[in-house]
Amino acid sequence: MGKDKLGLMLNGQTLADRGIAVLHTCFKEVLISMRPGQADIFQLSEKLIGRPTLIEDPIPNKGPLGALYAALQASAHDWVFLAACDMPCFSPDSIRELAQFLPRTHDKNPPQADEKPRPQLIVARAHGIYQMLHGFYHRSLLPIVQEHLIHNRLKLSDLIPEGHAHIVDWRTDEACFKNINTPQEWEEFLAKAKE
Repeated sequence: MGKDKLGLMLNGQTLADRGIAVLHTCFKEVLISMRPGQADIFQLSEKLIGRPTLIEDPIPNKGPLGALYAALQASAHDWVFLAACDMPCFSPDSIRELAQFLPRTHDKNPPQADEKPRPQLIVARAHGIYQMLHGFYHRSLLPIVQEHLIHNRLKLSDLIPEGHAHIVDWRTDEACFKNINTPQEWEEFLAKAKE
């Protein structure tokens, strides 16, 4: 992109502010995982409802897997929802649609002998592609995530065979998965948004 995507403006709001506002609609706790020394770029609007907690990646330069590791360690909850900062269309509805697949049984109760393993990650799949940056991850994945980081296996989708995954075949609007990587993609997105 040539600059930090968090500062891109959409309808008078940065992508960072927009993402935080969407997450606060669904969750009491919002964590932002960032590179060491990156806190200065977060010029968060005073209009935001709720304030996110900024956490530095304990192992820098490991991408989304490093961010997931930081969030699972820092969260006060057993489940975290992982989203990317460059997804301008994800919404509370898309999060709630995935959240309905979270287990309803309390994690402190051990599974019964005849019970299937409880899921450790819940992610959407659209047209055969796993949407790992729109998913729920359980704290019990921490040892697996740590092992992947040690061996520099940084693809989030590599967690699927090792964790107990619940894959949701997405049947509704897939715009929530759209991410922005280049200035051209951003200009195309803004042009479509005006239509």
